[in-house]
Amino acid sequence: MPLGPGYTIEKQTVDVHFVAHPQPHLEIRATYRLVNTGNRPLSSIKFLLPSRKTHDLQNVVVELDGHSSSAPVSGELLDAADSFPGGESYGIDFGSPWPQKKKHDLTISYEVAHGSGKSAIVAFTTEDAFFLASGGWYPAWQSPGGTFASVNGMSKKWELTVRVPQDYLVHAGEREGRIGRGDGESVHVFEQRPSDLSAFVIAGRYHEQKIKDAAQTVVFWSRNPYPREAAEREGTKISHLATFYDSLFGPRAKDSQPLWMVECACSNRIVGAMNVPEGGAPGAVSQGAGLPGVVFLESMVFDMDSRDWALPGFPDTWLGFPRSSALTKLPLGALSLYAELSARLMEERKQTRGDAIADKLAEYDRSRASELEQYKDEKERSNAAKAPDQGPLKSLLFFFSLEDKFGRDHLHAALKHMVQARKGRGYDLNDLIASLEEETHQNVAEYVRLWLKHPGIPDEFRARYVNQPATASTSSKETTP
Repeated sequence: MPLGPGYTIEKQTVDVHFVAHPQPHLEIRATYRLVNTGNRPLSSIKFLLPSRKTHDLQNVVVELDGHSSSAPVSGELLDAADSFPGGESYGIDFGSPWPQKKKHDLTISYEVAHGSGKSAIVAFTTEDAFFLASGGWYPAWQSPGGTFASVNGMSKKWELTVRVPQDYLVHAGEREGRIGRGDGESVHVFEQRPSDLSAFVIAGRYHEQKIKDAAQTVVFWSRNPYPREAAEREGTKISHLATFYDSLFGPRAKDSQPLWMVECACSNRIVGAMNVPEGGAPGAVSQGAGLPGVVFLESMVFDMDSRDWALPGFPDTWLGFPRSSALTKLPLGALSLYAELSARLMEERKQTRGDAIADKLAEYDRSRASELEQYKDEKERSNAAKAPDQGPLKSLLFFFSLEDKFGRDHLHAALKHMVQARKGRGYDLNDLIASLEEETHQNVAEYVRLWLKHPGIPDEFRARYVNQPATASTSSKETTP
């Protein structure tokens, strides 16, 4: 018996058509079968589309049970959602109440061109490539108002169809089904499952190199042909990194899935989670964009050591998409920084663990001193110095302190257990504490509380790494990378 108002998405398909001329844009058509599974009739429902403040969105049309009309816009700009930075609310008025257990067939179609600013989730280039970030570009259904209101998503698999010029490569998941061709276009059909994370698309005129070894498959998509010898060399390095992250967080998926290195479709722009600063150094990395298993890079990066562009942000693929709001908060928000530095120590071996931590301590001290200098009043500065602080650098050092206190192997086992047990559901600091306590049978919570509530870096940890010989930089509980 339902406890509140709500409805269920019983069936859905999403079609994406890239139109190159006269101006590049996407035609998106999403079809649904909805059933009222709540405890009362509904007079209307709402969904989100990309905001017109950040996207060129046009020609929004809703077809309800075969009848077409322009969707009325509520004008309400909603706050950030987990799947994308923000959207604009559209309302559908049924005219007469939607009875319980009755179904509606619904189609939502619209056109969208490039976005701008940090909340953009659609990007194009003049070089004929585009991407759709993970979620946010197709309708996101909103719960009806009321206590215990709900929207139940798909319980069965559904299809994502992508229609592009024939010479485009398309990546929209690991389960690509049939491919059709005609009229200069190709149609790619991808099976999506409820266990999958939000749908995404990358497409463009790319040259592909696929490198396989016993552990990983690495796929390079580049504008110009990438020499096979270079691809094999860098693919092997990336495979080693991926194997390390497998050991730290567990496998990304039940089945082996490739890692994609894609030349960025949006150089010198800030788009969504991707960040390629305008005027930045050649080879600057465009990382993440909410696409699992994908690293974006600029063209000149191919001349660089792959570890310089595969390491930053790469752990997010293992930590899960979409990242929970708790995971973006410190100290857990620094987990990817900890994984990255651990991988660098493992791969490069140019710096001891102790020296690396000492460098981060010095960086923390400089940052902290700069923060306190902002207080002109001496009393306010003194109070701020005594207050608990928590920033990325302190949070990074916090994970190394856990290595010291409980042992590196124990910490890594706890991290793997936490990530695998909570995959797809998100996790927070309490999950880390519980996992580490289960692993060590010690009171982790009290140690964490004291460390994070301490103003600055605890003296015991600082003394271990400041002005100490490199040979004394690790505790007996640690295993040096």
